[in-house]
Amino acid sequence: VRKRLLAVMRSQLDEQVRQPSRVELIKYFEQNSDRYASRNATTFHQVYFAFGNEPADGETLLLQLREGADHTEIGDSLWTGSTLRRLTDRDLRNMFGGEFAAAVQQMQTNKWQGPLESLHGVHFARVIDRVTIPASTFEQVEDFLREDWMFKRRQEIQSEKIGKLRQRYRIVVGNEE
Repeated sequence: VRKRLLAVMRSQLDEQVRQPSRVELIKYFEQNSDRYASRNATTFHQVYFAFGNEPADGETLLLQLREGADHTEIGDSLWTGSTLRRLTDRDLRNMFGGEFAAAVQQMQTNKWQGPLESLHGVHFARVIDRVTIPASTFEQVEDFLREDWMFKRRQEIQSEKIGKLRQRYRIVVGNEE
């Protein structure tokens, strides 16, 4: 019953949103310019170990990697794979956590380092390349901007509708009586 009620309420709160004008999109682009600014990106190889499965001797593993051991044949598998390409600083924080991202950002290029702890486990990593991705132009992200603008507008409309409902009804959550 709750799932059905939730589905019905969501359908009642959802609303078709008109397409934004070009002027609205340009304004939205300017208001959110930090999302489209130039940003640093890092490409690196990694050897990953799940928590509890770390190597007993990390120094020996690090030495083997530095001497040319095939990093793709060592460690546990992780959904990201063994080579991560052009991850921005934000991507690194979101995927692995702030401490891991900060450590990777400070690493020397072309030198295996570790162990580094992330949200997922323990890593040994070698930065291959760092680049600056240039800022996106309006034309490059116009389609994305349109979808993002419409999504945010739908959220605003839903919030307004929920606010009006709260004024008219007593909302009980959980086991309140």
